[in-house]
Amino acid sequence: MNGRSEAISITEKIHCNTCGIHTNHKVEYSHSRSWHEELDDEACVRFAEKYDWLVCLGCGSGVIRLLDSSSIYDDQTTFYPPRSSRRKPRWLTGWRWDGNLDLGDSDVKELLREIYVALHQDSRRLAGMGLRSLVEYVMIEKVGDRGSFTKNLEAMLDEGYISRRQSDRLKILIEAGHATTHRAWRPSTEDIHIIMDIVEHMIESIHIHDHESKAIDARIPKRVRSQ
Repeated sequence: MNGRSEAISITEKIHCNTCGIHTNHKVEYSHSRSWHEELDDEACVRFAEKYDWLVCLGCGSGVIRLLDSSSIYDDQTTFYPPRSSRRKPRWLTGWRWDGNLDLGDSDVKELLREIYVALHQDSRRLAGMGLRSLVEYVMIEKVGDRGSFTKNLEAMLDEGYISRRQSDRLKILIEAGHATTHRAWRPSTEDIHIIMDIVEHMIESIHIHDHESKAIDARIPKRVRSQ
C-alpha cells in the first residue's frame, strides 16, 4: 500500500449545497492511496482512492470528494457531505433565528438540522418520519399535549397558531408520516420537498414572523389622539 498527499490549486465546477447551484470550486488539497490484493497465484485486484478538499469560490464552504477506483468495478465518486438540491432556508442559518429570544430551550432548530442530514443522505423515509415528529413537537411546545394529534391540531387552530388551510395541509403531512412508518411508503424527492415547504412555512410563521412582527410593533410610533 502506498499514499501520496499534495497541496494543489485547481478550479472545478461542482454543485454547492450552500449556494444551491453549480459554482467554481478550488481543489486545495489532495491525498491518494493505492493497494492490491492477490486472490491466487494468477489473479490480483487493484484498488485506488483519491480524496480532494474543495472550497467554493462563491460562499467559501468546503466539501470532500472521494474518487474510488478498482480493477473489478466501475469508478465511483462520493461527496461528504452529499450533494443536495435543496438549500436550507436563510432564517434557519442566519441571525433571524438566533435573534429570536422567545425560543428559550426549544429543540426545533436542532430537529430541523437532523432532518436535513437525512435529506442530504437521500434518506427520504427518515426525513418524513422526522418531519412528522417535528410537527408534533411544535404543537406540544405551543399548546401542550391534548392526548392526540387531532386534538393538538385543533388547539393550534383555536389558539391562532395556524389557519384552517394549514391545518388541512398538516393532516396530509401526518398521514404521509404514518404511511412511511407503517406502510413502507417511500416519498419521492418532489413529495418530501413539498412536505418540507409546508413544515418550514409553519415554523417560520410561528417562531420567526410572530417574534419579528411584535418587535416591529414595538418600534412603530404610537398614534397620539387629539384632544
